[in-house]
Amino acid sequence: MNIRSALATCAVAALVLFCPAARPEAQAQIAAPITFDQTLLDRWLEVFPAVMRTTKPDATPMSEQAGQEFIERICAKAGFASYDQCAEVFFYAGMIMSACDRKSRSFRDPIKLMRRQIAKIEANAALSPVQKGKATAKFKEVVARFPDNIPEAHLRLMTANRDRIFQIVIHAGADLSAQPDGWENW
Repeated sequence: MNIRSALATCAVAALVLFCPAARPEAQAQIAAPITFDQTLLDRWLEVFPAVMRTTKPDATPMSEQAGQEFIERICAKAGFASYDQCAEVFFYAGMIMSACDRKSRSFRDPIKLMRRQIAKIEANAALSPVQKGKATAKFKEVVARFPDNIPEAHLRLMTANRDRIFQIVIHAGADLSAQPDGWENW
C-alpha cells in the first residue's frame, strides 16, 4: 500500500466508520476551525497505527459494533475526551496529510486543493454532466463539511511534526518502497 492510498484509506475509514456524525445520512459541517493542537496531534499519532492495522488486507474483520468498541478503547487510552473527538481529529489530520507537498516538505490546505480540483473537473468540456457529478461527488462531500479553509496554524503544526508523522505512518505499515526517493521526500 503506498502512502497516498494509506492516507486516503484512513481518512475515509475515519469519516465513514468511526464518526457517526460523518455518515452520509447525518452530514454536518465540522465547526471551523476544529480544536487541533500538539496534544491532539500526539494523541492522533498514538491511535493511527492501531487504526491502520484494521485496514490491512490480513486484518481480522470486525462488525461495526466491535470496530466502534475497539476504536473507543484506543481513543480513550490515548487520552481523547470522547469517541467523537477522536474520530474528528483522526479524519481531520488524515485529510491534511493527504495534501503533503513533497517539494516544500510542508502540508497544504486540502480544502483549497479539493475546490480547485472540483473547478477543474467542472470546467472540462469533454466530460458529461453525469461524469462531472461522479468525479466531483467525494470532493464535494468533504468540502461541504468545511465551510472555511484549514487554519494556517494547523498546517504549520503538521509541518513542524512532519518527520515524526511519516515515521509513524511507515511504522504502521504504509509502504513507501514505490516512492523513488523514500519517505524523506514526502
